[in-house]
Amino acid sequence: MNFKSQSIPHSTERNSEKVKGEIKVIFLLPYPIGYGPSQRFRAEIYFGQLESNGIRFHFHSFLGEDGYQKLYKAGDLLSKILAMIKGQLRRLAILQRIREYDVVFIQREASPLGPAIIEWVIAKVLKKPIIYDIDDAIWMPNVAEANARFHWLKSFRKIDKLMSWSRTVIAGNDFLAQRALMFNRDVIVIPTIVDTVHYHSLTNHVEDKSLTLGWTGT
Repeated sequence: MNFKSQSIPHSTERNSEKVKGEIKVIFLLPYPIGYGPSQRFRAEIYFGQLESNGIRFHFHSFLGEDGYQKLYKAGDLLSKILAMIKGQLRRLAILQRIREYDVVFIQREASPLGPAIIEWVIAKVLKKPIIYDIDDAIWMPNVAEANARFHWLKSFRKIDKLMSWSRTVIAGNDFLAQRALMFNRDVIVIPTIVDTVHYHSLTNHVEDKSLTLGWTGT
């Protein structure tokens, strides 16, 4: 069965000029637009709806395209270190613009390394409301095999802090929501869905009556 994939523009800003009375949102995402499955189904899929409803937004990725391509492959340690440094610098730079936005949407975490310093600044210093989206039990220790030796750089316990600092937590399922409710009263369950507009079967009619199961995730 063949599937069609339409590329998503790799621009970084859409309708950024704020008009009086409108809401302006910044999305802090882990990966470049169109690359990471988690943010594709949890954030990017709704960009069109935001635009059609007059919500201005800007998306900011931690990793660049080159960094994403190399991060989960074995070897090339120097490139991985440089990708992480660039990502941290980008996040620090964007803090200077956070005041321009009404809401900060964080998917998973602002940075994959270390404590939640950036999120703390956004919530406690800049006093911006955070919408925190979680689609997996990332408070549980889990590191890609290619980067297992650097597990000590991760801070899994910060996820609970992120949920407590957020105005609203969006959970991908009831299990995640139960965890979030331990730290935040305003929890919404929005299941991960499939984008049938950009990713769909090219075959309109299939003669084979056997059952085909689809899977998204790991």
